[in-house]
Amino acid sequence: MQHRATEELEVADLQVEGGVTVDLKLTNAETRILAQGKANGEVLVECARCDEEFALPLEIEIEEGFVPEDSPEADVEGLDEYEVLTYKEDRIVLDEMLRQNFLAAIPMQPICRNGHCKGMCDQCGANLNNETCDCEKDEIDPRWAALKEIKQRSSNPSLN
Repeated sequence: MQHRATEELEVADLQVEGGVTVDLKLTNAETRILAQGKANGEVLVECARCDEEFALPLEIEIEEGFVPEDSPEADVEGLDEYEVLTYKEDRIVLDEMLRQNFLAAIPMQPICRNGHCKGMCDQCGANLNNETCDCEKDEIDPRWAALKEIKQRSSNPSLN
């Protein structure tokens, strides 16, 4: 069975911009329902460089198994409870499965502007994507001053 839908995904710790497109093949595997396919959508995240919120497009591959809600496999507590996906009668709720897969697909440090974010000025905090600043760019961390001296010597042999 193939199912394609675009719906709003409502979960607490994940903000989705617009809808989520899901293309799944559901297979009855005796005591389980196997869901295989793809889902895509845009998730709102904060850029690790400039701290601005942006919509990150994600496409995820899905291969998950659902067990009956009243089965012994589903009778778990604590953190293991999130590892078991269940169904009741003939209904499967996809929200938790999609939440887990989208959260796993978000990079540890998402970068806006397709990876070309200029970040923030380390001196005045200006967002360099939106404005320029007049901060002194030549100021060197004193821990790196010795390397600058070595570089100058190698480029100017008369100093050696």
